[in-house]
Amino acid sequence: WPAPTEGFPQGIEHTAPLIAQKGLKPGVWMNTDIKAYDPPEGAKDVVFKNPDGSFMYAAWLSHANDCSDESLNATLAPLWEKLAKAGYVYIKIDALRHTWFDALGNAVKRGYITMEEARRRMRRLFEVAREKAGKDTFLLSCWGTFTESIGLVDASRISTDANPNWERLLLQQYELARFWPLQRIIYQLDPDHIVSRTQPNWARATLSTVSLCGGLFMI
Repeated sequence: WPAPTEGFPQGIEHTAPLIAQKGLKPGVWMNTDIKAYDPPEGAKDVVFKNPDGSFMYAAWLSHANDCSDESLNATLAPLWEKLAKAGYVYIKIDALRHTWFDALGNAVKRGYITMEEARRRMRRLFEVAREKAGKDTFLLSCWGTFTESIGLVDASRISTDANPNWERLLLQQYELARFWPLQRIIYQLDPDHIVSRTQPNWARATLSTVSLCGGLFMI
């Protein structure tokens, strides 16, 4: 998707300055998976495969990035570097819960890698993101309180996807209260966006909790 498309014919480099001209800060919401995978013959695999050569299934991920040094250098590192050079100062890295549990975790369960190696790869993912995006880029890890991200990300989304029903809204408030001791010590807390298209008293409760905890405020 960084290449020019019908929707963005001049590429993402052209879009960031247009956003900045409006007095706004360019940001990107991205994922870690690999949508299309067709490496040249003889190249090392950078996605998890089963012994029979089939792709290892990982929920919510097209092809599970194995987060090895080779994979990070070939896929995500160039992207983060390109975004930073283009002027994107806010990068949200989503589906990390699935990267950890469904890709790396699944590989551990199947005996493809050790738990120690899985943790090293997860930490390395955050290290490369910070290195390539630069120290001034706001990095948001989504979602889960990954110890591997400590000292490398600015914020962590700590709750589930927000939507108008009370169960989800209540979980946002619960997670904010539960992880409040981490706020601005480990990283900033992001409970996901505040849903305004719900019952007014429900929205007010979420607004109050976010304001009291000082979490990320997004409408």
